[in-house]
Amino acid sequence: MNINKKLLISASVLVVLIIVVLSFNLIREKVQAEEFAGKIIKTEGDLIFMTGDFVPENRQNAPPIEERDVQIVITPETKITKVLLYLPGLEDVGSGGRYDPAALKRETVGGSKDDLVADRSNVLVKSGKNIFGRKKFEAVSIEYLEPVYP
Repeated sequence: MNINKKLLISASVLVVLIIVVLSFNLIREKVQAEEFAGKIIKTEGDLIFMTGDFVPENRQNAPPIEERDVQIVITPETKITKVLLYLPGLEDVGSGGRYDPAALKRETVGGSKDDLVADRSNVLVKSGKNIFGRKKFEAVSIEYLEPVYP
């Protein structure tokens, strides 16, 4: 009788564990994110350490925005792109000091791995597959903003 009781408890624990693991995987797979946006903490060889958050395809299904630390692997196939963002001068802004960022001129040029340094913000990493919740993944492309002052 004692053996049957232990077997029943072990089976129950196993079933609960399986349910927890499956539900976690279903939630993780429900959120689709192929992009990560944030700031570079440091670089080491072909690894970029970033803090930021995943960019889900559908924000309604996603958990709240939460800052996370990830490692991005740069491969020889990773495309690095710099987006030059031309900021307005004082004469263009007017007395209010406001401007519409979406209306600013942007120019896309080739980027460099050497530009990916610590404290660089406005970095968008694309993976090409669902990376939501992962701590380490390969980058298909990396895009970063470079402000151009008048």
